[in-house]
Amino acid sequence: MTGGARRRGRRHPYTTALQVRQAPEIAELVGAADIVLLAGHRPLLADAAQAPVVVDAGRWKPTMAPLLPRAQVIIASADFRVPGSETSEATARVLVDQGVPTVITTHGDAPVRWWHRCDHGAVQPPNVQAVDTLGAGDVFHGAYCFFACQAEADVPTSIERAAAVAALKCETPGPRGWLQRLPELGWHRRLRREE
Repeated sequence: MTGGARRRGRRHPYTTALQVRQAPEIAELVGAADIVLLAGHRPLLADAAQAPVVVDAGRWKPTMAPLLPRAQVIIASADFRVPGSETSEATARVLVDQGVPTVITTHGDAPVRWWHRCDHGAVQPPNVQAVDTLGAGDVFHGAYCFFACQAEADVPTSIERAAAVAALKCETPGPRGWLQRLPELGWHRRLRREE
């Protein structure tokens, strides 16, 4: 992704005032999910999930510590650091050593780096003229989860496809215009998970 439109909106820092304390009905809501995508400040939701948990890790928050044992995948920004780590690679190695099976770090238009158990690699995102990057990370996270649920899913393929969807978002102005362009990616039929 290239281009001059690299401004981003800011969300409220950590939304810790909105912590879920007790909610027995949450298990019902997430019980049928194939995968659960969480921001790092919702550890109770991870406890309720029966499906694999994917954590959107923008910046380290103390509330993330209880999520680590439940996370199957952590998708981190290049700025994400666990305490005591100075680089995204060091952070990924700490997380894998602590038992997180898959760690993915995004770096804007630079390669998406990944670690999966003892394997690792990088996926180059498509080179596009970026006009609107707002929400591209969220699009990447959601697309990764979708592709990770497919029968033929593996980490590099899921990243490659998610990066293609996020790149499409970046080259399309507005919050939802990119959705109409998804057929351009060549996935004409809905991918389905084998039962």
